[in-house]
Amino acid sequence: MFKDSADYRAFQWLMGVATERVPMRILAYALMPNHWHLVLWPERDGAISAYIKWLAATHACNFNAVYGHTGAVYQSRFRSVPVYDALQILRVIRYVEANPVRAGLVTRAEQWQWSSVSASPAVPITIGPVPRPQGWLELLADPTRDLLEAPEGGQTPGTKGSDPSDQCLVSNEPGQS
Repeated sequence: MFKDSADYRAFQWLMGVATERVPMRILAYALMPNHWHLVLWPERDGAISAYIKWLAATHACNFNAVYGHTGAVYQSRFRSVPVYDALQILRVIRYVEANPVRAGLVTRAEQWQWSSVSASPAVPITIGPVPRPQGWLELLADPTRDLLEAPEGGQTPGTKGSDPSDQCLVSNEPGQS
């Protein structure tokens, strides 16, 4: 799906173009060698399907043109899961942003340049309804650490100052996994 850095950069650029075509708030993403993850916060009903449809179709068309392939690039339709709880939002974002570490591609999430942790200017990232807590990079580095464990002098993530009642956050993972 991504054979070299040019493929990753082209997909990041497409993500930015897609947000211009279909207004979408991107909270987190990770582009992996054979799939990708997005955490999206739609601005209207039906926006996620429209955004992913354009992004995936345009990416597949470009990928096939560049590499002289024909046929499907994606194995199956994308999956989306609504998320309404503040702690669950942080867990989904953590899962996505720590994916390159779990896959053994890097030892620290900020070393993977194809994710929202090392944000690209081509991809507009929205802070979201629940800000990442203090010590976020350490939470990404240690998947065994409990998200409810407050950092020294910090607030427990997702417990104060956020009202997730009107949120419908979605995580998408199309592609081959």
